[in-house]
Amino acid sequence: MITAEDVAEAKPMSKYAKEFGVARATIQRWVTVGCKGIQLRAIVLGSRILVKQSDWDNFMTAVNDARLNPDPDARMNPDLEKSDKIDKEVKRTDRERRESVKAARAKINNTNKRKAG
Repeated sequence: MITAEDVAEAKPMSKYAKEFGVARATIQRWVTVGCKGIQLRAIVLGSRILVKQSDWDNFMTAVNDARLNPDPDARMNPDLEKSDKIDKEVKRTDRERRESVKAARAKINNTNKRKAG
């Protein structure tokens, strides 16, 4: 549960983008998709994305640890949420990527049809 204290302590992602020299889109991707299977915890208030300093530090530590130690069982922060979408980095061919996109679109279409009908 998010408390008023959490919101007061958090900074907008644009502050982190400026401070660390990364694009806001990159931080937004870390929040939504993750990096190396680890998601950046954030507070989303409407269109604003706020990040607590402790969550930023934990994310950076976990990503660096994952980069240095690819074994997920040996990572320092196993309690951090991991993205369901990225379990490991996988190299795919263009054909595999196109087939994956086609399958995802079919799945979305089937879901939309069930909702409509």
